[in-house]
Amino acid sequence: MAPERGLKSHIVESDFLFGLSKGDKHYASVIKVLRKHGRGQLSLCVASSAVIEVRSVLYSRGLGIQTVEDTLSLMDAKLAEFGVRDFTGLVLSDAISAERLRIQFPFLGFFDSLHASIGKRMKLPMLSSERIYSKISMESVDLDRI
Repeated sequence: MAPERGLKSHIVESDFLFGLSKGDKHYASVIKVLRKHGRGQLSLCVASSAVIEVRSVLYSRGLGIQTVEDTLSLMDAKLAEFGVRDFTGLVLSDAISAERLRIQFPFLGFFDSLHASIGKRMKLPMLSSERIYSKISMESVDLDRI
């Protein structure tokens, strides 16, 4: 779904999704952004690669299948509560672009390179607490300062 004309769109990644938890250090910022989205002051699109990263991190922490499913369901419910229903697709050219970014910027991690590639393809700024995106000349907005 395309955002309304003049409405500033942002792509969000895994730090935003983890920030949906009340115990996360970015929770207050995430809720503030979700409220802005809900009021139509900005538009959010979740990077599909972020969903994959969250799932990978949860499993890497030793969580069981039911806990992972419950966590993802809670994230989905919180996003839906504020009307966030836009998720990007992940296409093969994003993976190619991600590898090119990692060649150019060896400090860039696997998932961050995928998030950046999707954002660049969609021409959307990254809304993230991570400073890495500004280091690769990608338009980004600090999640905690919006």
